[in-house]
Amino acid sequence: MRIQHNMAAVNCSTNFGINGKKAADSAEKLSSGYRINRAADDAAGLTITEKMRWQIRGLNRAAQNIEEGVCLVKVADGALEEVHSMLQRMGELAVQGANDTNTKADRQAIQDEINQIKSEINRISKETDYNGIPLFKPTTMPQLSGSPWDVRIYHEDLPGGGVRAAGIVYSGRRYSYEELKLPVDLNDNIISGKHIVQVENDLGELISIPLIFDGGTRVPSGREYELDPNKEGVRIDGILHEWGKMKNERGEFMNVDHISAGTYSFMHAGMTVSFEVRDGTDLGSLQDELRKDGLSDYTLRSEIIPDPVQPINPAISFKDTKVPVTIDIQDFIPGSHYDNINQYSIEGYGMRTSEQGIWLYIKNPLGGTTDLTLNTWEELGLAEWMDGTDKKPNVNPDVTTEFGEDAPGAEKVYTYVDRDFTGFQINFKVDNEVSHGELRSAIEAWQIDCNTSNRMDFQIANGGASPVNIRVGSHSPNLDAYGTQYDMGRNMSGQMVLTANQHVAVNGEAISFTMTDANGAAYTMQADNVSNTVTSQVENAVTSYISRFANSLSYGYGADSSFSNLITLYSQDANGYSVDFAYDFDLSSLNLTRDMFIATTNPVTNRTTYTWNPASDARIAAAKAAVINNIVSSLRDVTVTSVSTDNGPPTASLEVRSPLTTLNTRYSSLSIEAGREIKIQSGALGKQYIKLELPSMNSSILRVGGVDVSTHESASAALLNIYYGIEYVSRMRSGYGATQNRMEHAIAVNEVTAENTQSAESLLRDTDYADEVVIYAKHQILTQAGQAILAQSYRSGESVLNLLQ
Repeated sequence: MRIQHNMAAVNCSTNFGINGKKAADSAEKLSSGYRINRAADDAAGLTITEKMRWQIRGLNRAAQNIEEGVCLVKVADGALEEVHSMLQRMGELAVQGANDTNTKADRQAIQDEINQIKSEINRISKETDYNGIPLFKPTTMPQLSGSPWDVRIYHEDLPGGGVRAAGIVYSGRRYSYEELKLPVDLNDNIISGKHIVQVENDLGELISIPLIFDGGTRVPSGREYELDPNKEGVRIDGILHEWGKMKNERGEFMNVDHISAGTYSFMHAGMTVSFEVRDGTDLGSLQDELRKDGLSDYTLRSEIIPDPVQPINPAISFKDTKVPVTIDIQDFIPGSHYDNINQYSIEGYGMRTSEQGIWLYIKNPLGGTTDLTLNTWEELGLAEWMDGTDKKPNVNPDVTTEFGEDAPGAEKVYTYVDRDFTGFQINFKVDNEVSHGELRSAIEAWQIDCNTSNRMDFQIANGGASPVNIRVGSHSPNLDAYGTQYDMGRNMSGQMVLTANQHVAVNGEAISFTMTDANGAAYTMQADNVSNTVTSQVENAVTSYISRFANSLSYGYGADSSFSNLITLYSQDANGYSVDFAYDFDLSSLNLTRDMFIATTNPVTNRTTYTWNPASDARIAAAKAAVINNIVSSLRDVTVTSVSTDNGPPTASLEVRSPLTTLNTRYSSLSIEAGREIKIQSGALGKQYIKLELPSMNSSILRVGGVDVSTHESASAALLNIYYGIEYVSRMRSGYGATQNRMEHAIAVNEVTAENTQSAESLLRDTDYADEVVIYAKHQILTQAGQAILAQSYRSGESVLNLLQ
């Protein structure tokens, strides 16, 4: 028995303390509800559960974020729903405006409503926002209108016929696809994608521009533009548009030291670029806003017009060239045959081309053609079409090259002048897009009609019978007879000489007439089978008269019995002179009466109509023969008494038949791809977000900014743009709807994930009361037992004292 160390009491005290601590821990867990109250309770568990707590709170907040994003989408979709309605109304108005039953005032009223719709679309674009965030328009995003012409396509002729795109025209210069090193596929089409090419701008600077190809074609679908704002102005393709030269809607130039609020604009390559400036904006802020829209970068892109055409139509006029100043222009207007309107006209002027240039030719009425004059390709400034290697427009004093902000840089007006005889001046406009073959086809399709009142009148007598008026027109493709053409505009009485026998010669069924021109050359004109010709003409006239008489009986229409015809005599030496014997005759001698027709009454309408009764043919045969004999006799008994050109000043009118249009590439108004987006934080970790696209929208982007219903053609073209706008808004709304559905799913996922994570965190951190109560009771019992044992251990010293007694 030892008394120095009461080990029983020490052990009892130790265990008593341990049990007391464990009972206290268990009591803490039962009172707090958490299994882990401090890191010492479960270090690893604490780390895991704290991470779970962070995820749970983040997911709950993210769900609220997504709810706010859904609200934003609903605001955008509500505004677009109204834009959809307005575009549908605009389409209805365009269909109405395309109808040519509208007057000019009607179309203006329709246009006024369309303009108001466009203004409201732009207002919605500018003012629709969510919590201050613009939904459809970046802060200073430009609006665009017009049709850019800076990039166009030129054609080349294919060996087997036809044409194809060969390259681009930029700033009046041609660049072949081979020169630009654009990649092609096996079909020789440009591979799809955005290709950067180097060209020279109007300043001669080498710049890079992006061309966009969709594949399967040699024509770019568009190009992208980059706005480069700086302290001097805005550069596009290296061309500077100075701030101080930009005007606002009030016509005021921009003052860079104090910029007034308003909408400023400038022109570039046929398009108008406009942008808004808020009150209080300085130049530095304006540059920043034009560089970015506050959310992301934007680009400008042109769109191709489907199936465009570019006409190559000439304008014809007369010009006094290389002749004495005393000669009138009218001296160069030849005449030809009678046209039933008391005028003479020449048909058959045409154009043909060769490797040398363009020829003017004239047709001979008796067959064949004669070339008049040649203008070479070099003289016309069209040498570049010969070999396709000259990239710069040729310099030629006869060629007007149109440059400027409102005209394509490569478009030129060419003038063909017949420098020798006829005085024709032919102007046509063409640009570098056209291939050599297209140009030649266009020129060879031109047929020139020349109508002139310039003529000679012959006064005649015919032995006391009703006079037959004779008029003569003269023209010759033979240049040796130019003297006669020259004198056509003068008093011909002293220049045109009749033969000694001034009677019309009769030889069987032929009649002829002879005259001598100013050069002393005699020309004989002749018409064969006069009786047969007159008989045929009278037969046709009788048929027409009978039909008109029947109509007069049936419907009360007039039945004029007067008719006119002519017989043309052509010069026998094929030089193109002609004499027209015009004669008038009256068929009232046929004595048509009602009983010569068959009457038929319609039982429904009770209307009686009359048709010719063939049994009446015999009754008019003698009268018809008398008419024919009278005309033939009059023609055979003609004596020419004098000739005169006293018909007033000669005049001429010209038109071109069969103008050609070529398939060239044009581009419409530009669209803006803003690339704007906002990110909705949808998770508890970094880079966990839903990207919400915010497409830009205004009248320019929807391609309805230039909708015009002033004509049927413009209204019809507007329908395509309005349809594009409806499709664009539909895509926007569809995108918003899909995103909203996605975000609602994301909300549900976040809520479920947070719930399941909370359950997992509870398993790790919360107290299991059933187990913990058992543990607590155990430690309570052990503590009470320890107290009793500890009390007994203190009495062990009493035994030692008993031994000492």
